[in-house]
Amino acid sequence: MVGDLMFIIRSRANPENILDNVWIIDTAKNEWRRLECIGCIFPPKHRHAVAVLGSKIYVFGGLNNDAISSSLHVLDTDDLQWNEICVHGEWPYTRHSHSLVAYGSKLFMFEGCNDGKALGDLYGFDVQTCLWKKEVASGRTPYARFSHSMFIYKNYLGIIGGCHVREHCQELALLDLQCHVRRNVILDSIFKVLFVRSTTSVVGDDLIMIGGGTSCYAFGTKFSEPMKINLL
Repeated sequence: MVGDLMFIIRSRANPENILDNVWIIDTAKNEWRRLECIGCIFPPKHRHAVAVLGSKIYVFGGLNNDAISSSLHVLDTDDLQWNEICVHGEWPYTRHSHSLVAYGSKLFMFEGCNDGKALGDLYGFDVQTCLWKKEVASGRTPYARFSHSMFIYKNYLGIIGGCHVREHCQELALLDLQCHVRRNVILDSIFKVLFVRSTTSVVGDDLIMIGGGTSCYAFGTKFSEPMKINLL
């Protein structure tokens, strides 16, 4: 979201149709509109990660057929211009199905998938210096995963769900971004939900999770029910 505008950047209509467009929903007027952007070439992709910082939208990674990206692009919503950022530092591996959030002047990126392997890393990117850095924190590192959800609550970075989580429980992983200490909370498995590719939003002190699920040849398709988790 940038103001009253919700941006939808690239995606996939079906396995053969990877999209290269940008749409917005004007929540004040309840209308859709396709945008015509300028600037550098930004190829079609899906399973990328997006974060908003001010009036700029940052996009990292993603998948286009068998090609996995490690590029970082930014869309300036004031003039609708794309630019690929020339970055420095500890450049992350190519990946898809990862997550990206903004906090202060930094972007934080967590895990994802590369060549069928779930990654277990956390990177920070300073938008002022254009520097990537692998983040270090005390406490147990969350399990490697992809297709998870990530959010910011006060000074905490939260991670929940995804593929390659333990079978009988769900874990909410929290990282204090001020003192860099990790904390892990086990959620009761009675919920029997699959937090895979879910959308999360923090409303007050509650984490709202909508959508997501998975399909399996053996067990069929399962969609997650909407869920509210109190973060206090």
